[in-house]
Amino acid sequence: MEHPELVLAYLDPMSGSLILQAVIAGVLGGIVTMKRAGLTVRDAFSRAWKRIKG
Repeated sequence: MEHPELVLAYLDPMSGSLILQAVIAGVLGGIVTMKRAGLTVRDAFSRAWKRIKG
């Protein structure tokens, strides 16, 4: 089986736009998720600290 040296591919503007939108949504979703997780951890430590301190 021969491997072609030249590969012709076509990516229309709509596909490129969809891929870009998915990447941006993934990055922003990750940022929001990490921020919410950080706030949850911070609140848990804050409640624990208040119990320890009195």
